[in-house]
Amino acid sequence: MYNGKRNLFLNLVAITITLSPISVVAQKNDGYSLTGHINGLKDGDKVLMNMMVYNPGEAVEVHRDSAFVKNGEFHIEGHVPDGPRVYWMWLPRIDHVYRMFIDNNQAIQLRYDKDISKERMQLLDRILVSDGSPTNTAFHLIWAIDDMYSQSTGMIDHELQKIRDSIGYDRKLVDGLMRARKGIRQGLNNRFLNHLDPLFLPAAGLLAMYEGGDHDGGWADVYDQMDGHLRASVPGKMLQQRLPLLVGKKMPDFSLPDGQGKTVSLKDLPSKGKLTLVRFWATNSYNRAAFDAELKAMYQQYHNKGLNVVAVSTDTKLDTWKQTLQTEQYPWQNVIDLRGEAVVDTVYHELGSLAGPNTTNVLLDTEGNIVAWDVYGLELRWYLDTILNPEPAENR
Repeated sequence: MYNGKRNLFLNLVAITITLSPISVVAQKNDGYSLTGHINGLKDGDKVLMNMMVYNPGEAVEVHRDSAFVKNGEFHIEGHVPDGPRVYWMWLPRIDHVYRMFIDNNQAIQLRYDKDISKERMQLLDRILVSDGSPTNTAFHLIWAIDDMYSQSTGMIDHELQKIRDSIGYDRKLVDGLMRARKGIRQGLNNRFLNHLDPLFLPAAGLLAMYEGGDHDGGWADVYDQMDGHLRASVPGKMLQQRLPLLVGKKMPDFSLPDGQGKTVSLKDLPSKGKLTLVRFWATNSYNRAAFDAELKAMYQQYHNKGLNVVAVSTDTKLDTWKQTLQTEQYPWQNVIDLRGEAVVDTVYHELGSLAGPNTTNVLLDTEGNIVAWDVYGLELRWYLDTILNPEPAENR
């Protein structure tokens, strides 16, 4: 069912990594320069270069550099702190944006020969012609690969939803889809991430930063390929923060109070069962009632087979949390990290925001190693079933 999409995805990867070297024009000795020849801009039009600063749960634009169009051309010079970094080039008069991934010592040229003011698409990523920035070229190529990967895995998510809405859980059907998902991911790792050309490493690190919910162990291979300069860059630092949270790693410990004020440590929990589910949540999390009902049903079915749950709340008010515990009568262990300040935001990066906190399930084995991150629905049921019921029902 997925062979066509998967082959298309893998062919795109293979084509990308065998491309001829990316062209590089004469480089500046310090900082970057950007020269644009974009038809349709008027003399006096302003061009802004805004640097993106990524914090957990948010991205902020910081204005860095600007210029005005003169004789159909603009020229900007600036310095990229801890580059390479993502910049958004904004054309305010026509409200169009071009996303860039640039570094110092790059002389970048942009061209567009048609009338840009008549372009309906606000995002110009696939329209402008860029030269002089290997990191920017790699950025746009690697995002094309990620788009194909997302489409492939999105099809699997869609099929899982169809199964859930029609017949509920069927182990054989779900198992086939999970194998397809694993195969697509192995293709991404084996044909691309594990053997990156150095030009693609910064963009791959950036991709890992964007894909905050992706905890596949393959990102460790990307980090291992980075040199000291790239590890010191913003994508490198963000990727380094992700390393302890990858599948297969021992989940960082926490010690938090429960409803009676008793301290609960994560390191003491995995050995008490066959699987431990760590649930990050809050009383005002999106769609909490549905997530509550799902987890209660799975806990009832699998607790006696070795499933334990500890729920870590990021509520802002202790009384609200305690009242919810009393009302809901959750059968599992509950602890609180007020506002997520102790570990949820700073260590696990799973707060989301105080206005809309994440609900995230993380599965751990008996050693406290991460088995899966951000799983729910039929995917979560499949993990519980295959690990706690190793033999299918018809073979038991």
